[in-house]
Amino acid sequence: PIKFLYGTLGQLVLLFLIRLMDEVKDFEKDKVVHPERPLPRGLIRYDEAVTVIHVTLLGCVAYSLFLGWLYRWMVGATFALQVGFVVLMYFEFFAGEWLEEMPLLYGLLHQFAIFIAAIFICTLGGIPWFSMKGVLLGCLGFSGFFTFEVCRKLDPTYPKLKGTYLVIYGKWKTYVITMVTVLLGSVSAFFLHLQWLLWPIQALMLTSLFILFLIPVSKPPPRGRGGAGAGSKPAAVAAAAPAHSSSKAHKPVEAIAVVHVLAHLWMPYLSTLIPS
Repeated sequence: PIKFLYGTLGQLVLLFLIRLMDEVKDFEKDKVVHPERPLPRGLIRYDEAVTVIHVTLLGCVAYSLFLGWLYRWMVGATFALQVGFVVLMYFEFFAGEWLEEMPLLYGLLHQFAIFIAAIFICTLGGIPWFSMKGVLLGCLGFSGFFTFEVCRKLDPTYPKLKGTYLVIYGKWKTYVITMVTVLLGSVSAFFLHLQWLLWPIQALMLTSLFILFLIPVSKPPPRGRGGAGAGSKPAAVAAAAPAHSSSKAHKPVEAIAVVHVLAHLWMPYLSTLIPS
């Protein structure tokens, strides 16, 4: 149990760090697309957020040394590897402009962090990271997180600046991407003997997304011509600002995506508590 707590603490801190890094990276974009977020609103100063990132990174390096001292060097090294990959994500792998043109590759590279997390968890738990179980756990986590990444932003009226899979690829290409990632999780769940715990939520994820995509989308009213606020902001900004959908049909599916990723995170652990 104590190992589980140490592992969970490390992953929660890294998730917080990644989220804050995303806020900093998207600061200029969010001024247009999400002006209600804390950084664009000025609730948190940009330089303060950057300072928190630097301090948290130093804390993560110290935590990796602590884990290496407490258990064995490989545990600390694999957590340090996670921290290093998070830094690469922060700098967009030093190829941000190139990756922006290929959002699917961009997403796949970022989700590779899940496999590194699986290596850390296996090492912490005394499971060889190169074992089949380690690979399957990585695939299971990848399936959960990538499906969430695709399905957490399903408002069809988001501007292209937002860069969601639905806006860029359209309904059915997005559905195929989701189907492939869920199928990977289904196969991994089968070989991990978790199919009866995970197949129901996986089926619900695909079914709800399919039904959502069958619903016709009404186009937002034209903007920038004589309407309220016309001429109050530059045309480019007005065109990029989000036209919020009047329909909230996507909200339940986004909520299912949250349950889906949580199930993929927790079911492997919870299954160990079920008497065989």
